[in-house]
Order: sequence, then C-alpha cells, then structure tokens
Amino acid sequence: MKSYHPADLIDILRKLDNLIRQGIIEESSGDRVKVRTGENLTTWLPWLTYRAGKNRTWWRPSIGEQVLLLSPGGELQLAIVLPSIYSNAFPAPSNSDDGLFIEFADKATFEYDNKMTFKLPDGAIFSYDPNSSTLNISGINTAFINAKTSITAKAGAKISLNAPLVECSNHITFQSFGATGGGGESTTGVITGNVEHKGGNLSTNGIVLNKHTHSDVQTGSDSTGGPQ
Repeated sequence: MKSYHPADLIDILRKLDNLIRQGIIEESSGDRVKVRTGENLTTWLPWLTYRAGKNRTWWRPSIGEQVLLLSPGGELQLAIVLPSIYSNAFPAPSNSDDGLFIEFADKATFEYDNKMTFKLPDGAIFSYDPNSSTLNISGINTAFINAKTSITAKAGAKISLNAPLVECSNHITFQSFGATGGGGESTTGVITGNVEHKGGNLSTNGIVLNKHTHSDVQTGSDSTGGPQ
C-alpha cells in the first residue's frame, strides 16, 4: 500500500476544499471578476453566462454578489464563477411561485407573473395582461414613433385621441367625418385658410348651399334674402 507524506495529504485536502466554494465578488473589469472566498482573493476569473457563441448574452455579476467558485483540480486560479446566491445584502426580490422577476441596479424592474410589467425609475410603466389582451403604457412624458415608410393603426371598433390639441402637419384624407364643436370653453369649430369643395353637396342646417335659391330677388343694388 502506498504511503503519503503528510504534506501531500494536506495538499489533497486543500484541493478538495477548493473544488466548490462560496465567495463574494470584490472587483470586476470587462468579462472578468475577482472573488473573495474566506481569506483568499482570487485572480481575474471568467463567469458562466447563458450563451457565448453565435448567440451571446451579457450580464456581469455585480460587486457584493454572492457566487460559487467551480475549481477544476481544486486550483482556485483555474476557477469559473457561477452566479448567483441570494444573501443578506441582496435578498430575493420576490416570493412568487411561478413568476419571473428582475430588479436592476437603478431600481427598474421586469416582472412576468400571469401578466408582464416593466417599471422604470422615472415612473414609466409598460404592462400587458394576456388574460384581457390589454396593453397599458403610463407615466411617460413624450412618445416618438418614426417610420421610414408608413405606420398603420387598425382597431375593430374605435381609435380614441384624447388631448387638448391634435395636429396634422401635412395632408390628411378620410372617407367620412363628424364634428361636434371646438371643445374646451368654445363650442365653435374654426377652419382657417382656403377650403375647396368638390363633388357631392355641401349642406348646413338642412340647406344645400350649392343648390339653394332666394325669393323676392330683383336686379339692382338690393341685397338678396337669406338662404332657403
């Protein structure tokens, strides 16, 4: 039977102890981190990510995050960092049985638990509920949609625009329309600029303007009567 020197046994025990260890991220740079485990501070080590081929992901572990060290042969300098383990400093952000919850450093959150909700630090909220097929966006100041060719909005029943002012900077075309007044304190709609009517009849209060006649008309300097 082969005998071992005590120093060899100590080295074997050290390597066994180093195979899997917990630690805390102490430094980070690029795609490497240094981990404090016990009294040891590792060299720069890579961490495991979801994908690192043609499809790649990036989400670097943060300083203070608790991780596992997987050390081939028990050598810490060869270790790979496996994120992550909840700790007192960074406890679990949710206790949902089935949901997904992500909290970012700036306190933005993403959650899917029967519905999707994305909250940002400025108060903006994007949510979608598949149970009611409802998309809700709130808390934003300005929204821009810039398309090179066209934008199509289609609804089965109605599209509502609720604002003190709706502007169109260029030509607008529609098949039919209805107007109920100017809104606000005014009850009068105003058209500014030239208006040209082509085809069909133009009617106001039951009088077709392009066909109405006047009675009691005589030539000379007298004015005509009102529309009939």
